[in-house]
Parts: sequence; C-alpha cells; structure tokens
Amino acid sequence: MEPIVFMGVQMPDRAGRVCPANRSKMDVSAALAAGWARVIMRVGRGAFADRLGIDAKTVARALIGETVPELHTALNAVMVEPTALDEVMSLYGLELRPREAGPGADMAMIADLARLTAKWVDVMADGVRDYQETLALADAIRPMMPGLKAIVSEADALRGTVPIRVQGSQA
Repeated sequence: MEPIVFMGVQMPDRAGRVCPANRSKMDVSAALAAGWARVIMRVGRGAFADRLGIDAKTVARALIGETVPELHTALNAVMVEPTALDEVMSLYGLELRPREAGPGADMAMIADLARLTAKWVDVMADGVRDYQETLALADAIRPMMPGLKAIVSEADALRGTVPIRVQGSQA
C-alpha cells in the first residue's frame, strides 16, 4: 500500500500512523557522500580508501554520486570512523552505536570531554558562537556521540528500561 501524500505532506494510514516513505538510491547516495566526505576531511581520501580496501577512484565515484558502494564497503566505513554512516542512518530514523562502552574507553571519553569543554569555553569567550565555531564544535562532539549513547544504553539495561523517544528528540 502506497503512502498517501497530500500537498507534499505524508498523511496517516488507516490506523493513524504516518508511514515513512522509502528512500531512493539518490537519497542514500547523497547521505553516504555527506558522511564519507566528513570523515575524509579528517583522515584524507587516500587513507580512507586504503582502510576500506578499495580504490581511491571508487571513493571519488561515491562522493559525486556516480555509484553507490556495495553494502559491505559502505558498512566497513564505520571501522574507519564510527559516525561515517550517521547521515545514512538518519534517513531511516536510526543511529549506529557500539553495543557497550567498556571501562577502558571511559578515560579517553573523559579526556575528550575535557578538551571539548575547554574548546567551548574559548568559543564563548566573546559571548557569541558563530557558524564556523558551531561547525568546529559539532566536529568535536560527533565522534563522542556513539560512546556517550552506549553509556546511556548500558544504564538503561541496568535499570531494565527501554529509552522512550520524545517527538523531536535526538537522544
């Protein structure tokens, strides 16, 4: 059954649910390119391709949307950077995160959070956060998100609870 779209707005189905529309190959390709480009800015195109075990031309074709890599290649990107598929997953209302956060990662997370706090204080020294500072903060925060989410998930499991998503919430 096709979802009903009226004036660009998806309408609820008979049970009152809004049925999400399937994503096109072009949507997935664009989201993958955005995530990979973000990672490549940090690690370099050649290093990214090497770590994926693919040719740099394959990466270039994926970045311009000429081709979409095979599933295993796309998924291998999370081995280079755990957030490499964030944009793709967000198309489906999902997120990728480690199953659990080990105690060994805690000290690294604390150090990363301390560096982030210092950077944020510097940014706010003039009382204003401009768009470049926002982008820089987001670049510092994004790699921490999977580890922070894993800690929250671990706490939920200890409590025997499942997190309830509030509409509009990203947590």
